[in-house]
Amino acid sequence: MILTVRPETLQERQIYRTIRPPAESGMIHRRSVWEPWGGQLRQWVMGWEIASVAEKDAVKALWDQTYNGVLSMEYTPPNEAATVVRFVEDTFEWRLVTATSVAMTFTIEEVR
Repeated sequence: MILTVRPETLQERQIYRTIRPPAESGMIHRRSVWEPWGGQLRQWVMGWEIASVAEKDAVKALWDQTYNGVLSMEYTPPNEAATVVRFVEDTFEWRLVTATSVAMTFTIEEVR
């Protein structure tokens, strides 16, 4: 699977890998994961103020094929080689702007 859509806005940020095991009380305990390569991953927040419904449907189909970020896919950041990414859970949002266009955002992150 390959993410081929090009966003209007693209924000890259660095995050630290964490483990979030749920406790029986419903709380989530977070802790950093030590990695020899530093533990930082890149995330990209992609956004569109006006996208076609067909573009939204293509992203939604990929979202469904990857089971909301469980499976990975390929993405090629601007001026870089392809990298393996996945959708960040619960980040795909869209709203209808006109009958034929939508505004949407979602976040993807590197997989290592």
